[in-house]
Amino acid sequence: MNPQRIRNLLAKTATAVGLLVVAGAALAFPNYGTTTNSYCTAFNQTAPYTGDCTLCHVAGNTATRKDPQWTWYQTTPKGASTQMQNFCPPTAANQAPNGSITTPAANVTVTQGATVAFVGSGTDPDNNLPLTYSWNFGGGAANSTQQNPSVAFNTVGTFTVSLTVTDAKGLADPTPATRTVTVTAAANQAPNGTITTPAANVTVTQGTTVAFAGSGTDPDNNTPLTYSWNFGGGATNSTQQNPSIVFGTPGTFTVSLTVADARGLADPTPATRAITVTPSTTANQPPAGTITQPASDVVINIGQSVSFVGSGTDPDNNTPLTYAWNFGGGAANSTVQSPTVVFATAGTFAVSLTVTDAKGLADATPATRTVTVLAPNNQPPTASITAPASDVSILKGASVAFAGSGSDPDGNTPLSYRWSFGGGGLPDSTLQNPTVRFDSVGTYSVTLTVTDSAGASNVAPPVRIVTVREPLPTGCRDNDKDGFSPDGGVCGPVDCNDNNASINPGMVERCGDGIDNDCNGKIDSADPACNGTDCLAALTQRPPVVIDKARWDAGDRELDVEGSKAPPGSAANLFDANSGALLASVAVRSDGRWEFELERLATVPCKVRVDIAGQSAEAVVSGAPATCGGGGNPPPGNLAPEGRITAPADGVRVRRGRAVQFSGSGSDPDGNLPLTYAWDFGGGAPASTAQNPSVTFRSAGTYVVRLTVRDAKGLADPTPAQITVRVVRDD
Repeated sequence: MNPQRIRNLLAKTATAVGLLVVAGAALAFPNYGTTTNSYCTAFNQTAPYTGDCTLCHVAGNTATRKDPQWTWYQTTPKGASTQMQNFCPPTAANQAPNGSITTPAANVTVTQGATVAFVGSGTDPDNNLPLTYSWNFGGGAANSTQQNPSVAFNTVGTFTVSLTVTDAKGLADPTPATRTVTVTAAANQAPNGTITTPAANVTVTQGTTVAFAGSGTDPDNNTPLTYSWNFGGGATNSTQQNPSIVFGTPGTFTVSLTVADARGLADPTPATRAITVTPSTTANQPPAGTITQPASDVVINIGQSVSFVGSGTDPDNNTPLTYAWNFGGGAANSTVQSPTVVFATAGTFAVSLTVTDAKGLADATPATRTVTVLAPNNQPPTASITAPASDVSILKGASVAFAGSGSDPDGNTPLSYRWSFGGGGLPDSTLQNPTVRFDSVGTYSVTLTVTDSAGASNVAPPVRIVTVREPLPTGCRDNDKDGFSPDGGVCGPVDCNDNNASINPGMVERCGDGIDNDCNGKIDSADPACNGTDCLAALTQRPPVVIDKARWDAGDRELDVEGSKAPPGSAANLFDANSGALLASVAVRSDGRWEFELERLATVPCKVRVDIAGQSAEAVVSGAPATCGGGGNPPPGNLAPEGRITAPADGVRVRRGRAVQFSGSGSDPDGNLPLTYAWDFGGGAPASTAQNPSVTFRSAGTYVVRLTVRDAKGLADPTPAQITVRVVRDD
């Protein structure tokens, strides 16, 4: 196209849009966006024009195709130029949106589990809508694409929350808005327990079953919940949520339900119901079972057998009775009334006999025996109660800290400990040093059994007597809190030492310690309770005498008698068992061992007897010459007396708090009279030296009563008579 043609075209275009062109002046074109067709028509392009605006450029211009503003130079007239603006206007770059968090207006601190409402907004300078929203909660909650989410923060911590807004072209806000949310731990709130069944207090007949149902809620949702029912002594407590309970004893019992959450916090106000149980003349009463053989706990070796004999009585005569023996895992259980059982495994086994009447009611307190099965050559451990150091008297509701120790001659450790607190509803403890609260008035015989790792237990558990008394009347002094006052009168028997809880009118005289332990004004042997012996030995069970060796060395002409497991510091007396002559005395060493080495004996004994702390044992002297005891057939020495309990019958059931009349008798083959009598009531009552004592048992439980008869020479019946007394509640 020649220059003249171009000039003509430009002139036509200027006329079409109503613009005046002055020679040499700049020509201003309308906005490209509204005049594309005019431009293109002027340059002989087909209208309407929908293509790229650069196609409208004509040959000879000096602008590049991408230049948004360009100048075209005319060849005539004489260098005149026309400036064309906005022919191809620039495409504007996409600008980022801007997001804002309007709620919360600032950083916040909330409690764990709280919900926070978030509100976000956004603007875009290019109006590239719609906008999208992306919330990031920094790990405190699940992220969200809602514009205004509400979020629960269940984890303790500090979380940075950010909001990113993105426009319709995918461009995101480069500086997301943020908030800091601090979540603090919530204080644990107690659960609440409810007894739903029964809905109110109830009255039932003795022997009736009551169905209980409990429920619980926890404001913090610390589940699962646990349930603890206390039946106030009317039945065994339960941890089931909905137990069914038989109330077999008349009385009024407060039942409570304590609910605890998973973090151990308990309901501070347990729900309660009062259950009143009325006596019923038609209610079936449970039978009573007794183990008559063996008469006491036994120690055997692996593979030996034990013959058990059981008996039972029923107050309603609902016979026949059935018998269920449980051998504690030591042997297969049996329903034979009197089985003989082989124990093939070492260990200590609790054997129980449960007697059931014809109506299916079982003895609630099965008779028991402990069978200790020793491994070959395993010697039993020894046990000591180190605290309290002596018997104690306390007020009802007070606690006693017990401490025990044990040792094993074979080194079979670790040792295990079991404390028995003498009934009164107190459970046994397997702690070495338990602290126990006594809430019922009575006398408790507390024993400690130590068992080695091979299953052997100490043969004679040490004992402490705990006497629990009612609080004194108001105004009565009791400085040592033993339940006795020095004031006398309405305050009861006078406490002769109100600064020592082991000295008061309720204690047993300890003969030989130079102290008036029982406050009766008489000390040691002057006290009638001593009767010339250690009266405490009659009350507590002493360990048996163990003779390890009794041997005559003919070469050295020496008698060697040794033993162990005796109370340290006790006097050990060696006798000729046939003649009764005292041969020597030594003190027991601190390790419990003792030894006699006697030379130049005029007569070598055939058999010896050793007495320690009221207990004795005999042994044949090995290697003794044929002339022992003065000849091959030694003259008879002092023969032991025999004692019998004539009343009450074995297995008698008595009511708590009611007197029981005991009767004893004895005979002596040598006629060494008078005989003396020592009763041991197994911790259920104080010991007695009367031949026929009347005794009151203050606490429910099963007690083994023993009668030891001695002749005028001090020789005791080696097999004391014994019976079992079962004391039941009287309410």
